[in-house]
Amino acid sequence: MNSLRVGDTGRAFIIDATGHLIAASGGVSPVAIDADGKHLRLHASEAADPIVRETTRHLEIAGSSSTGPRAFSFDDPERGRIYAAVYRYEAPVNWTIIAAVPASDFLEPVYRAAYLSIVIGTVLVAVFVVLGFWVVGRTLRPLTALTQAAQAISKGDWRNVPEVRRNDEVGLLAQAFTLMTARLKETLEGLRRSEAKLEEAQRVAHVGYWERDLDTDRITWSDETYRVFGLTPGEGTITLAGMRERIHPEDRPIWSQAAAEALGGASRCDLEYRVVRPNGELRIVHSQGDLTRDASGRPRSLFGTIQDITERKRAEEALREVQMELTHANRVTTVGQLTASVAHEVNQPIAAAVTNAQAALRWLRAQPPDLEEVRQALGRIIKNGGRAGDVIGRIRALIKKAPPRKDRFDLNEAILDVIVLTRSEVLKHGVSLQTQLPTGLPAVDGDRIQLQQVILNLILNAVEAMSDIDEGARELRISTETDAAGGVLVTVRDTGPGLDATSVGRLFEAFYTTKPGGMGMGLSICRSIIEAHGGRLRVCANEPSGAVFQFTLPPQLAETVPAEHAGPMPVV
Repeated sequence: MNSLRVGDTGRAFIIDATGHLIAASGGVSPVAIDADGKHLRLHASEAADPIVRETTRHLEIAGSSSTGPRAFSFDDPERGRIYAAVYRYEAPVNWTIIAAVPASDFLEPVYRAAYLSIVIGTVLVAVFVVLGFWVVGRTLRPLTALTQAAQAISKGDWRNVPEVRRNDEVGLLAQAFTLMTARLKETLEGLRRSEAKLEEAQRVAHVGYWERDLDTDRITWSDETYRVFGLTPGEGTITLAGMRERIHPEDRPIWSQAAAEALGGASRCDLEYRVVRPNGELRIVHSQGDLTRDASGRPRSLFGTIQDITERKRAEEALREVQMELTHANRVTTVGQLTASVAHEVNQPIAAAVTNAQAALRWLRAQPPDLEEVRQALGRIIKNGGRAGDVIGRIRALIKKAPPRKDRFDLNEAILDVIVLTRSEVLKHGVSLQTQLPTGLPAVDGDRIQLQQVILNLILNAVEAMSDIDEGARELRISTETDAAGGVLVTVRDTGPGLDATSVGRLFEAFYTTKPGGMGMGLSICRSIIEAHGGRLRVCANEPSGAVFQFTLPPQLAETVPAEHAGPMPVV
């Protein structure tokens, strides 16, 4: 065992059952020479080698009689931790084999290798860190330039994007960034042009927009909205109270009500009101707005438009005045066509009054005077004078120039008044006129004179159309009824030559006429009057001949009124 090597300083040795050394490695002698020169076997605990000696001593302290391998360790003041392995044999010899190795023998190489690895690792890490900084710096240099360019662009500084001549991912990123920047610049320039055009369109159309933030009550106006209110664009902060002060005092309640309804969930805020500019000028505006909500359904803002419609309102008012003048002129012209008829209707009661006056004079000259006959004659004179006065009153009502008014009246009664005025014209042309005016017809709301003008035009047109036929009956029928919607349907039906299919589509156009001396305004005005009353005027063919003109008036929340002239009217 002398040549056996166990680590640098470790020992392997064999002892017998009494603890004496049998053999040991590392040049440890199992015997000693006494003073007489004799060889004595050494007890392992007395061996010169400290590892053998200390291992044996700790083995005796631990003690064990079991066979088989086992291990233990102990601390040595000089060599530190020592690890020992023990194997005990009982047959054929009772020996114990022990191997003891200081921890420093096998840990020292490990420590050296570890220290060396740490040093090498540190050097490698330092090299890689330096190399990494260099690579990262080279990589990030263009990225840093791109980042700085992006920050400048976000602030509105369209500086040139640095050129990166690389074919790697960074080069591709730089190319994409350059393309994106160019496209973004084009888009923003396009948006600016669109905003400029939109602003110009708002200025031309006098339409602006506004927005009210419901969380802060902050109001945002476009430039045109400032101009609509007579303010310089961007002049001061607009508040809800300040905006309210610009509205005409009489219109503030409806403005507040419309805003409240919009906040309450109404579909749209839509109203007209007057604005008082700082210089005192009064303008009429039309405003619309919608309520916007967030994802949870909570109201967030009101957004809408505002338009200055002052000039349009003035134009509409001027148009209404022209239409009134034209309607009045048409009415006067139509009544003028009835000169002979009107003269006949007035002359009849006047002539009768003269005759009754002469009779009264004769009864007064009688001896004795017949006062009863005189009284009856005077009564007839009064009655005839009333008839003449009624005819003149109807004519005055038709030709009177007055603004449109809305009254509730019996339409059947109004129709009969017109028929009285046209009686002589109808008789002169040999026309048979019949009426079907049922009781219980709903009262209508509208301008009585204008609706009578429609009836008058339709009657005279029908009479004139039938005056040209040589054969067949000349029949005119006027009827009224309640339509399916609860309104009133008026029908004027004649047996004239009818209408040319090519002219039906243009019949209600202004200045279009089929009469040689006509102006082409009668039916156009009639349609305007009916549409202004919420109705519709239409025409169709009558069977077997003639034309049918019908117009409807919408239902009104009114009580029905009795019509005293129901059923067919005798031929006049």
